[in-house]
Amino acid sequence: MAYSLIIREEANEEMVRAYLYYEKIQNGLGERFLSEVSKLFNSISENPQYFGFIEIKKTFGDVKVKHFPY
Repeated sequence: MAYSLIIREEANEEMVRAYLYYEKIQNGLGERFLSEVSKLFNSISENPQYFGFIEIKKTFGDVKVKHFPY
């Protein structure tokens, strides 16, 4: 059973900025970044127990995007 994952507006805006940054570096790199983020979101929604959930903040802790220093 997959859980719903809610992306806050601030996080979405930050992802857009990161996408634009990576696209400036190399055409298509921003798309690769978003693909990795999408995979990560799917992993979190399918297996949230593998990630550091902070109950008080109702958020996940430090989750790294594969292949990107983000």
